[in-house]
Amino acid sequence: MQMIEHFRELLHYDAWADSRTFAALETTPSNKALHILAHLLITKQEYLERFAGKDSTGCDFWPEMDLDDCRRSQHQQTTITCD
Repeated sequence: MQMIEHFRELLHYDAWADSRTFAALETTPSNKALHILAHLLITKQEYLERFAGKDSTGCDFWPEMDLDDCRRSQHQQTTITCD
């Protein structure tokens, strides 16, 4: 398996894991879990953007996001990286 194929496979798995987290948060809401999810999504986004040379200086890695914001962020990441 080539490295890029392996990377895409990992991103698909990550999208699957995120979807499971969203489902869990819909049935059992948790502000703490939502805050951590938002952090993970923003951190992943910034990490992926660094591949394109973006400087993350000054990024808020602990944003206030609701579940819909998190879904939009995850969808955008999946659309960009898995296609």
